[in-house]
Amino acid sequence: MKDQLALLLCGCISAALAWASWHWWSDYISFAVLVILLLAYAVDNFKLRKQVRNLLAERERHLRER
Repeated sequence: MKDQLALLLCGCISAALAWASWHWWSDYISFAVLVILLLAYAVDNFKLRKQVRNLLAERERHLRER
């Protein structure tokens, strides 16, 4: 029951935020969404590159130990 109420509350808050953003920022919402998505992709890309770099370094260490 708690989960259902939490999910309903989260949905209502998301709907209210979506309505507010379209209502007040309708001229700039496309640009704002684009900027937010580009920033999110840049952060994710940075984290993934760091993870790959660490995995490659770990693999090199294991190959040297053999």
